[in-house]
Amino acid sequence: MGFGSTYFVGNFGSALLIIIWLGLMYLLYPVFLFCGKNPKRKWCMRKAESMKTSLFWNGTILFILETYLDIMICCLINIASIKNPVNTFGVALSFGLSITLIIGCLAVPVITALYLRPRFG
Repeated sequence: MGFGSTYFVGNFGSALLIIIWLGLMYLLYPVFLFCGKNPKRKWCMRKAESMKTSLFWNGTILFILETYLDIMICCLINIASIKNPVNTFGVALSFGLSITLIIGCLAVPVITALYLRPRFG
């Protein structure tokens, strides 16, 4: 991954596709659960169970751990390059997405620390 551009999508590259894929999987999970209640469609329930472990533990946590720094760098490069955030809809959307991701990246460790500290001492 190179940071040769100031555009968020160009810098973030394939990781953005993985974010979209994870989002779609989170949307499909309840559909498979609902369809799996029908006895004729037990394959839906098996698919939902296999999605559960990879979505809620393995895949998402691993993705966040591996792309945490890349997300922050891409967002900061994007914010530093914006001179007029309301110039076009795409620039405004990019600016808003960058701010949202920075807040999320800064909030996740704090919330995790506050949540886990009372539980594990």
